[in-house]
Parts: sequence; C-alpha cells; structure tokens
Amino acid sequence: MGPNLLTLVTTLRYRTGASFENIAQLLYDHTDKKLSLTAINRGFGKICESLKPVSDEIASKIINSKYTQFDETGHKLVLEGKRKQKGSKKIWVWIATIPNAAYYHVDLSRSKKALEKILRSRKTSYD
Repeated sequence: MGPNLLTLVTTLRYRTGASFENIAQLLYDHTDKKLSLTAINRGFGKICESLKPVSDEIASKIINSKYTQFDETGHKLVLEGKRKQKGSKKIWVWIATIPNAAYYHVDLSRSKKALEKILRSRKTSYD
C-alpha cells in the first residue's frame, strides 16, 4: 500500500469508525480494485508502529503528571462467533487523564496489580 492509500484507509477508519471489511468493500465499490484485509492490517500496523514514539511520550507525560485522574470501567467482550455468556469475557478499560490528553490501557483485571502495571511504565527521567 502506498502512502496515499494508507492515509485514506487510516482516515476512513478513525473518522467513520468503519471496519476494515467495510473499508475494503467501499474501496472496491469505487475503484473496482480488491484490497485484502491482510494488506489493510499490515498497512495499519505500519501506521501504529510509526506513531509508537509519540504515543509513548504522551503516555509518559500523563502517567508522570503531578495530578492524574484514573478510572476503570468494565466491559463485556463478546468473543468472535459467540453469543452466549460462555462466549464472553469481562475486560477493564483503564483511563488516565490530564486536562489535554488521555491514556488507555485494557486489562483483564480491575485489581491493584493492574494499576501497578500501568504505574510501572512511569519514566523517572520525565520532568
């Protein structure tokens, strides 16, 4: 995938919340070109990889802020192809916020250990 197509796919994903399947179908409908989900996932992986340093810097700033608001919210994650309670798992979305940024962490636990895992990512060199 070239940079223009990668930018378009990323923009469609975040502005519309469309699934990769729907994005692939939309591109096919308008261009008659098939784009595999593997190609989309690989391209999206490249974007995520290139943004990791920025993401790490933001997370460090939030976690090391003098005042950080933490919250955890439970969600039921339905496993693919499952509809019943046995096909679901409880996850916790931890959010650490400061006035101009937010850090999200998904964990299977709401325990003190989960919070400690987030706090271990603190960088003592950050001021």
